[in-house]
Amino acid sequence: MSHSVRVRIFLGMSAVVLAAGCGGGGGSSGPAAPVIAGSPPAGATGVAYPGFTFTVASGGVAPFTWSETGAVPPGMSWSPAAPQLTGTPMTAGTFPVTIMVADSSTPPLTGTRSVNVQIADSPIVVATTPVPPAGTVSYVYPAFAFSVASGGSPPASWTTAPSPRRR
Repeated sequence: MSHSVRVRIFLGMSAVVLAAGCGGGGGSSGPAAPVIAGSPPAGATGVAYPGFTFTVASGGVAPFTWSETGAVPPGMSWSPAAPQLTGTPMTAGTFPVTIMVADSSTPPLTGTRSVNVQIADSPIVVATTPVPPAGTVSYVYPAFAFSVASGGSPPASWTTAPSPRRR
């Protein structure tokens, strides 16, 4: 075997050993993808939501960029700068939302979290003023409209029930 062939083999094997020792043999030593913490609390219609701020529990490199997909409950809003859900929900239901975060590494590492925002109806309170007018037997009762003072999810529907009979 000639001297130049031995030199080329030596240099080739040296390059393989150096590449493997420098991380060229695979494996990752960079930061892990960001993991989003927590789930938002339940809320109620017509009641100011306590607000919920999403955070990164682990991984990623700050600063982070936040985004949201899905339908936040009507009356509420998403602020990516905070990153926070706030507002006063107007409709009861379960609202699936996906929160995404990207870190500042190049290329960015991302994390997602799917959550359900639960909004319950608050109790309906019927307005007590004005007071319905008194009626007179055998006369047509004047028109009167009741209204919801607070609670529930619009639109409200109304029914009447017979009064208990007096003896």
